[in-house]
Amino acid sequence: MKFEEIMEHLRNGNEIKNNNWNGLKTGKEMYLHLQQPDKNSMNTEPYIVFHSDKKTFPWTPSCLDLMSEEWELRNPDLEEIKC
Repeated sequence: MKFEEIMEHLRNGNEIKNNNWNGLKTGKEMYLHLQQPDKNSMNTEPYIVFHSDKKTFPWTPSCLDLMSEEWELRNPDLEEIKC
C-alpha cells in the first residue's frame, strides 16, 4: 500500500509496518500506530508512534517513507474488525 492508503488504517486503530525497514529483515518487531493523547499526555493532538524491540518513540516519516509502496497492516486479520 502507499502511505496515503495506510493513514486511514492508522486512524482506524490498525498497526502498520513497512517491508523495506532493515530491522524487519533481521527479525525485529517494528511497527507504527496512531497515539491518541489522554489526560496524562503532553501532546494535544494525535501522533504516530514507532515501536521497535520494546522501544517506543514519536515518529515522523522521511521522504522515502512517504514515497514507499511497501506498507502493510501488521495484523491483516484485524482489518475487518477495525476498518
